[in-house]
Formats: sequence, C-alpha cells, structure tokens
Amino acid sequence: MNLKTALEGKIPKDDIHQVSNSFEVIGDIALIEVPKSITKHEKIIAKTLAEINNNINLILSKIQDVEGTYRVPKYNIVFEKELTRDFSWVPKNLRPTEKTETVHKENGIRLLIDPTKAYFSEKLSYERNRIKETINDNDSVLVMFAGMGPFPIVIAKNKNIKLDAVEINPQGIKYFKKNVELNKLENKITVYEGDVSKIVPKLEDKYNTIVMPAPKNADDFLDIALDKIKIGGRIHLYTFLPDEEIAKITRKLTERCKKFGHDIKIELVRKCGNIGPFHYRVVVDFKVLN
Repeated sequence: MNLKTALEGKIPKDDIHQVSNSFEVIGDIALIEVPKSITKHEKIIAKTLAEINNNINLILSKIQDVEGTYRVPKYNIVFEKELTRDFSWVPKNLRPTEKTETVHKENGIRLLIDPTKAYFSEKLSYERNRIKETINDNDSVLVMFAGMGPFPIVIAKNKNIKLDAVEINPQGIKYFKKNVELNKLENKITVYEGDVSKIVPKLEDKYNTIVMPAPKNADDFLDIALDKIKIGGRIHLYTFLPDEEIAKITRKLTERCKKFGHDIKIELVRKCGNIGPFHYRVVVDFKVLN
C-alpha cells in the first residue's frame, strides 16, 4: 500500500493529492517533505508512513533546503517510535548515540549518518556504485565535497587504491572519520578537513579520477579540479539544473573548460534525481584531453 492510499479517510482528498509517495530512507530514518499548504497534517502523514513501513523508526520532515557553506538541510522530528533501536551489530564505539543518527547500508558498506549534521542522499547510491565501476585498481582518486564519506568509502572498499578526500564541514569530517574506521579503510583513505579551494591546490598528486558531488555549486570549483586531473583523466561533476538547461550543459561545460585551457570529451550527461518540479540533480562525466 502506498502512502496516498493509506491516508484515505484520514485527511481530505484534496490534501492527499498534494502528498508525495516518494520519500528517502536512510538506515531506519525516513526523510519527508510536506508542502506548506498541508503542514497541519504533517504528523498524521508521518505516523501513517511509519505504519506501512515497519523498518522506519524515526521520521524527519524537511523545513529548509540545503544552504550555507556546509550545504545542510534543516529538519524537524515529526514521528518517533516508542522503542529502543537496536544497533548491537555495530561496534560499540561507532554506534549511534543521538536520536537523529542511524547506520545505513549500501553497496557493501556501512555508514554512520546524521542527515541533520551533514549532507547525505541515499538517492545517490546507484551513482556511487556506477562511479566505482569506472575506476581501476591502482588509480589515483580525489573526492571533493566528500561529506560523511559515502563516495570515497564505496570506491575504496571495492578497489585496490589510495584515495584523497576533502570536506569543509567539521560535523561531516567527524562522521567521515568514523565511517573510515567502521569500514576498516584507514590505510586507503586520507581525509582532509577544510575548503577545497585552499586544500586541493596544495596536494602534490594529480589524479586519474576526480569526483565532485557537491549538492549545489561543484562547478564553481571546476578550475581547481582541472588543475589536478591527469591528461586523459575523468571528472564526475554533479550539479542542479532546471529541465530546459540540461540540453545546454555539454556546450556550456565545454566552453568553460576551454577558457581554462583544457579540451574535454563529454562521455555522459544523466539525470540522477529530481529536486523539485522540472528541476534535477544532473551528473556530467567528461575526460580531460590536454
């Protein structure tokens, strides 16, 4: 049974039409977004969602989209089951200790996550696996805007590589380091805390692959990535675009790279999630030719 069907008889039909059946699940936490026009039904919507999904123990409602230097959305707790959540399968020193923390499983890894402290999207699980498959053993890899570590950890867990990763949010760094330990990757990942514009230019290496999964403004740091990519290397750049701009991204990105002195070959432009009506998260894969 989907959420809209389960809400029949609980809230007016006209309001049900505004409810989305789509929601994100991170570990045992669900993230929902309720239109302002029906926030009066928020707790009923959340309770109903938990009733039809036994694996959900906590529900957070988004009240503000990603913003600021740390790119963290804001949430309110709108539902909580009256039970003791069981994380006995997680090493004791890495178990959740706060209400909004959970342990998320994907792509053969485990992640200690708090979506109220640093940006994380379960919807990028496919992308993390896809990018891992483009990387060869012994490649050099840089992940900018690494957050709590999902991209670096999926890659390093499955490939024989050493990887550098940069994150500016101190809370993101805290969880990232715990996740490195949780997945036993201390010898494969080097974590740098700070602004990529200050840290990346100082790194000695150049890289076969650079991943740029910032929620909003990764392309503002394109020149920094181009300076650190090897000739023939690949950059995976994520951005948010309205539908009408997606067809233009190939030309615009090619022209921007040209201004920085680099020719590129676009390999893929792909929608990887919608963030609003006719507005999408888009990934662009491209090789740097010179």
